Amino acid sequence: FHRSSALRSQGRKKLGLGKNDFVLMGAGQVQTRKGVQDFIKVGKELPEFTFVWMGGEPFKALTEQNKELTDLLRDLPKNVLFPGSFSYEDMPAIYNAADVFFFPSYQENAPMAIIEASSCGLPLLLRNIEEYKLLYREGYLSSLDLEGYKEAIKKLHEDKIFYKKWQDEGFKIAHQFSFEMLGDKLINH
Repeated sequence: FHRSSALRSQGRKKLGLGKNDFVLMGAGQVQTRKGVQDFIKVGKELPEFTFVWMGGEPFKALTEQNKELTDLLRDLPKNVLFPGSFSYEDMPAIYNAADVFFFPSYQENAPMAIIEASSCGLPLLLRNIEEYKLLYREGYLSSLDLEGYKEAIKKLHEDKIFYKKWQDEGFKIAHQFSFEMLGDKLINH
């Protein structure tokens, strides 16, 4: 996982995205705790941007609030896409297709998607939850509500210096969890 203009072109083609679309991507199983509803709501309120959620529905009818999620997915605005799951080999291109990783999950442990996205140079916009404060400490934008997400997205789109700052901060998270930083610890312990 790394930033690449060639992978960006591949990913955008695979997802059917325009060259100039400003794309916010989320990734994970389609379920309530991942904040899928908030992802869709923000997408509806910001029709000028493209929102892409990567991931499937492994639990189908057993998913918490399945009817509500099914109804939401059935009536998506044109700028909100749920293309499903892709192979792990395709994911570097898929992440590179995005401009921001938007992950409003309510509960997580140590999601690989955040590290993968930050490795691809994406600024991170996450929910302000305790797990992230403990795990990452800093390096990401956060909010507890839809207005905060929308403000951050607009600023990332409009302010190139702000965007670059949070892109660099995301790279710090990727480095913090890289083999160079953790390899010796893993091998020696």
